[in-house]
Amino acid sequence: MIRTAFAGMSPPMRLVFFFCSCVAGMGATLTLVLAGASFLWGLDTEAVQALALQPHTPRGRALQWTINGLNQLVSFGGAAALFVVLFGRMPTPAAAQPARPRLAGWIAAGLVVGSAAPVLADALSRLDRKLADLTPWADAIADLETRAAPITIEMLSFSSPAQALIALLVVAILPAICEELAFRGAVQQTLARWTGRAGISVVLAALLFSAIHLQFHGFLARAALGAVFGMLAVASGSLWPAIAAHFANNASAVVQAWLGGPTWVQGAFSPEAMLEPMPVWEVAVAGAVVAGVGGALWWAGVRWRPRAAAYVEATRNRSNERPDGEVSGPPAGTPGPR
Repeated sequence: MIRTAFAGMSPPMRLVFFFCSCVAGMGATLTLVLAGASFLWGLDTEAVQALALQPHTPRGRALQWTINGLNQLVSFGGAAALFVVLFGRMPTPAAAQPARPRLAGWIAAGLVVGSAAPVLADALSRLDRKLADLTPWADAIADLETRAAPITIEMLSFSSPAQALIALLVVAILPAICEELAFRGAVQQTLARWTGRAGISVVLAALLFSAIHLQFHGFLARAALGAVFGMLAVASGSLWPAIAAHFANNASAVVQAWLGGPTWVQGAFSPEAMLEPMPVWEVAVAGAVVAGVGGALWWAGVRWRPRAAAYVEATRNRSNERPDGEVSGPPAGTPGPR
């Protein structure tokens, strides 16, 4: 009955509903964590909020890890799951499931691209910052980034293998799964059904993916990463390669933080780091790796147009009738990873 009530909702309204679910999840997560910490530690809410703004302390870091981890599960993973319940799971037609390369090959390609992507994203972030500095809000943006930097730095400053594993879970594993289910699943596929163009859906979903992070410096870099993840999802007919690439991109920061220690983290994630030029050879090598993967896929027979057409067909190839005759909601929601 609930799915029947939502069956006639248009794609634009589905997107509005989805993002409202995300925002509600963020609010619920923050309230739950602060209330739980207040109860466990015997502190009032204001004291807990003050601790959350002190990530250099053990309790402050624990709060940030908990907030970020639950936010991924509830806001993005939960919103994607609710989307599937209300609107159904989109079936992927055989035409969108290429025999060559097989799914394992696509996942390997995603891991390689995701490992090289941070270097290219860092290079693009420098352009992003220069563009932000040209806006009338340059000072306000810089102030927000300055306040956000210590949280990122402390979340990646760990002193034990256990803390490194927690950081890997919160920074890499949960975002890769939950954000891809949300943006390359629910959002991108709804946009593809609405616009009828896979390329447009990839770009729009990538822009929304970057915007919801609420960080202006690096906006273009995150959008570019989102576009790469979206193209992997379209070309492979699966979310797993996008999840693999997203994981590799985020995990690289955790690995480098573990190997380089607090000194590397301070240097890499401070606002001043974006003012320093990057070694040209690093950008060249990363670009060559990404281009090499693209060339290998082309040689293997991957062509964008037929795969994009199959992807759009998958978003529209639906039925409102179940075998028992009951009307259900159109199955145009997030596909589970194959």
